[in-house]
Amino acid sequence: MTSISPYPNSDSVQHWQRSGGNQRSVRHYNERLILDIISRAGSLSKADITRMTALSAQTVTVIVNKLIQDGLLKKMDAIKGRVGQPSTPIALNPDGAISLGIKLGRGSIDAISLSFTNTIIGRRRLRYAYPDPEVIFGWIRENVQSLRDDLNPEQQNNLTGIGIAAPFHLSGWEGMIGAPEGVMTKWDQINIANQISKDTGLDAWLINDASAACLAELRNGQTLSNSGLYYYIGTFLGGGIVLDGKLFSGLGGNAGSFGSMPQGLITPTTPKPQQMVTACAINTLEAMINARGLDDDFILNERPLTQNETDVFHEWSEQAASALAFVIISSQALLDTDQVVIDGSLTSPLIDAITQKVTESIAAYDTQGLTLPTISKGHLGIDARALGGAILPLQENFGLDSNLI
Repeated sequence: MTSISPYPNSDSVQHWQRSGGNQRSVRHYNERLILDIISRAGSLSKADITRMTALSAQTVTVIVNKLIQDGLLKKMDAIKGRVGQPSTPIALNPDGAISLGIKLGRGSIDAISLSFTNTIIGRRRLRYAYPDPEVIFGWIRENVQSLRDDLNPEQQNNLTGIGIAAPFHLSGWEGMIGAPEGVMTKWDQINIANQISKDTGLDAWLINDASAACLAELRNGQTLSNSGLYYYIGTFLGGGIVLDGKLFSGLGGNAGSFGSMPQGLITPTTPKPQQMVTACAINTLEAMINARGLDDDFILNERPLTQNETDVFHEWSEQAASALAFVIISSQALLDTDQVVIDGSLTSPLIDAITQKVTESIAAYDTQGLTLPTISKGHLGIDARALGGAILPLQENFGLDSNLI
């Protein structure tokens, strides 16, 4: 089993790319342990930390005081009214560590700044027909600087790095997005993390975009916990796999590439079945919308749909749900997990609708011999991939070894 380690090295370049040298970090295990349990709980007293870590009260006091002095933790108002001395909760300092995240996709790019408590501080977004490297890197330089300029002095001083979420085969499926021939192949010659690090002066990490979305749901969502399958409906279909509370990456960092699964068997009439990549994809939905002369803004902007918009979404979701149900059942036969989470770059009501249709479609298949997972909606939507990217520098510098991603 391969899990993405928060300590990338030259042997895992397919999973990560990293360069730069201005990170702020803690390296001691017990410091990371205390930061981790406080992050998960929201706030804890020193007595709570002592009980949960099995460290001595003196050790906890020394470490907590150091982390407060370093600006990573802060004391909250004392809780009075209980028996004994007032309890003083300790929490993460939101400004104690800041990271940036970029989602570089085939149809849009997002950049965010993220606090130590995983709150998005600022964001920038650009939609395009296809990602031209010259346009993309110019946009990144300008908007990363803009996000940095918007940070206060403490936040700027505590900036730890930048995480990039992007398809590992960005040049693939060029014809499906209507890019001019040869433009996308430029990406094959570019080390994205190194280029962004050079342009911004920040440490940079690269992760598959759908894996990043899965990571964000695992760390920030309300659904994934121990083991599960995660499906992200973006320009194309992607996803991630969580096993034993860890993001499973596979040999080349592409585990969960559900879009590359074939739609059916090879037969005399279908010698080369199509992949699932477009069967449940926003690229297909946009093509259907445009063919009807409609505006695709309802995909991203939550508002009441017109009858024509409802009709085209219903037509797309029927075929998309059937395809996704097939993928889920096939994956479940292999992995036997207890959770399935569906999210994507659609409004929350549209994700609700497709999730419900997937549940109905699964019921129409023969699932004898399988234990079916619970199916639920993700909670991060269009922010999931950039958020997952922004988590990487924080995980690298402050995360636990036992929380390998």
